[in-house]
Amino acid sequence: MLIRDLDTELEWYEVDESGELNALYLFVLLTYLKKCSLNQLAVAFYLFRFVNILYKLLNAKDAELFIKEIPDWEKGNLDSVLAPYIIGKFDHRFLSGLREIISKNIAVLEGDTVILQKKKFSVLLNEKYHRLFHKANFSCKLVRRIQYENLLNKINKIVGENQWQTHYISTE
Repeated sequence: MLIRDLDTELEWYEVDESGELNALYLFVLLTYLKKCSLNQLAVAFYLFRFVNILYKLLNAKDAELFIKEIPDWEKGNLDSVLAPYIIGKFDHRFLSGLREIISKNIAVLEGDTVILQKKKFSVLLNEKYHRLFHKANFSCKLVRRIQYENLLNKINKIVGENQWQTHYISTE
């Protein structure tokens, strides 16, 4: 029988909600985007978090390259399972990370544009962080390739289909 360790679970939740961790994710995204709108960064962050949605939006070749390096546990983690219910792009995780990168002068906000200030951190250029850069690369490809409104429509369509399937399956 599995006994839950609520203290450990809460610690992991705190890590996931950390402004510093979300700032790291935003920094990695900005290394690919350099300069982008808040909307573009928010959508890139959303896709970065929800790998199952990102995967569905990629063309066949990119999807194959992307999914090779995504572990099974990440495809089925709580974020991925909740993707049909979390459709807001400017959620608390995004905003906490944005506050961090701006307050640390990693990026600046000029009107609606976010601009990367610090070009790289050598501590991140090792194999431990490879998956972060891998996910960011594919997330940012979509943000650069697909017009913002079209990308939002595609995400909402996928999220709606996932939500419908979840509700349909649960009522059988």
